Amino acid sequence: MSAQRFDLLRMDAEAVQLEKQHVHSVYEKTAPYLSDLQCRAWPRVRQFLLQQEPGSLVADIGCGTGRYLQVNSGVFSVGCDVCRPLVDRARKRGSEVLLCDNLRLPFRDGIFSAVISVGVIHHFSTSERRGCAVREMARTLAPGGLMLIYVWAQEQRHRRFDKQDVFVPWNQALCSGGPGGPGLGSCAAAPAGREGLLGRALRSWRLDGAGAEPGRGRAEAPAARREGATELMRYYHVFKEGELARLVADNVPELHIQSTFLDHGNWGVLARKQSRPELPPCAV
Repeated sequence: MSAQRFDLLRMDAEAVQLEKQHVHSVYEKTAPYLSDLQCRAWPRVRQFLLQQEPGSLVADIGCGTGRYLQVNSGVFSVGCDVCRPLVDRARKRGSEVLLCDNLRLPFRDGIFSAVISVGVIHHFSTSERRGCAVREMARTLAPGGLMLIYVWAQEQRHRRFDKQDVFVPWNQALCSGGPGGPGLGSCAAAPAGREGLLGRALRSWRLDGAGAEPGRGRAEAPAARREGATELMRYYHVFKEGELARLVADNVPELHIQSTFLDHGNWGVLARKQSRPELPPCAV
């Protein structure tokens, strides 16, 4: 095995571990609170779903508690998520939901008329894994179908991100649902360090209301110092302007971008599939 191939495998193993600890585990622990915080559908996503033709088959990849699965009763909606507690809550609401990984979707090629991904891609910790997630969703999209993707933006009014790979604290005592993401509407971002090949992008630094400044050791969020507060650090890759559109174009040429936009601290891309893709399976 070449040294380059070994480094790639090692980096992917680190990425998987990081996502398990700082994404999957956090959602599992916060699921009881997200049920209430995720009840409101974002207006632009809601409008997109209501515009789908009656009888269409629509997928919500990373559906969480299923807040978008019952927006349009005239279409057949299917959701999936990697977090079992969230899937269970969505099922209790009567939604059709599967437990699965965005990188290995259990759907056949070209089955969906529309696919949405709201607040999911930014949780994958390498560009290869983010690209694979986009390719998998595109694989399941029918020719002529539409895909709507939302990710956190680096350019936000109420948060300042000096780096793109960050840890953000989820705090039950302070957080309220907001357009920037469930349970994070009033949180400060506090990225923390990580050793290994991914560590260079995740050096310790701190962000508060006054702006970012370098830190030493593990950063501590102000929320964590409040009595009774429980802090969990959630990983995000925040996207720069144009980055999401490039990610889509570089990984799926068949997706023609209809529009890009900034919506409440999130970059969004609306794309239409022009032809049936011949995409290789994901290697991650």
